[in-house]
Amino acid sequence: MNKGKVIIFFTLVIGLSLFIGGFLGFNLTKDNEVNIILPEEKIPTIITVDAAECKIKKYIELTEYNIYTYCLDHLMLFKNSNLVELKNYVPDNPNYVDELISKLKLETELNDGGTQIYKDKNNYTNTGLTLIKCNTEEGNKDVYIGPKDMEYQESFCKNSDSSLKTFTKTYEVLNVTWSNSDEFIYLTLRQFQFEEVETVKVKKSLNYDIAAGKNYEFTFEYTIEDIDDNIKSIFNNTNLVSIIETNKTGLDQVQDPIN
Repeated sequence: MNKGKVIIFFTLVIGLSLFIGGFLGFNLTKDNEVNIILPEEKIPTIITVDAAECKIKKYIELTEYNIYTYCLDHLMLFKNSNLVELKNYVPDNPNYVDELISKLKLETELNDGGTQIYKDKNNYTNTGLTLIKCNTEEGNKDVYIGPKDMEYQESFCKNSDSSLKTFTKTYEVLNVTWSNSDEFIYLTLRQFQFEEVETVKVKKSLNYDIAAGKNYEFTFEYTIEDIDDNIKSIFNNTNLVSIIETNKTGLDQVQDPIN
């Protein structure tokens, strides 16, 4: 082993070539083998690999709560010179979640019963990390883990409801207009191959960087069945929970059926 470096090999069938922060390098070999190089004096305990698309994924299902990842493909623990996926470690070591939280800095506490948002300020992770520990008045105790710039989403910390359904539509944003309220913006939208153009009011917190001329995937929650498949009916009868930029074009765009 070279002095000052630990070289860890693990196989991932992904196309990845990154160099992060000057102290962590990922290099994909011809055999789809990822080579991670870590200087010994700055080895992070948690190593994350960002996802190509930001989506909420149920990562670990525990007895009292679930752990979800957001915008992450891998969440790995560096322990005893080995990389272990956190989902394979936590079920047998449930107290590790509290240990991880103790290494992070509390940034915000929400007025929903006590949900807390933590950030990595001490290089405990390779590229930074946000952890949201739910503590809602409805009793939700779930945990969400994502990259350092992850923001709280409207769909986080919600109790499961068997009657609640979701679908995603892709719209081009034709125009962005600021509202008189700092909390909202107006978006003028059009769906591919549709003539309908509508302007809707959405929460700015769903995507602070939204811009005209780009395509976004809008995910909605709903319980009622009588929703027409047009922009006006969708926004009037559902709850918009996320807006995520997409590079998909034309017929490759996500256009889920409603019912």
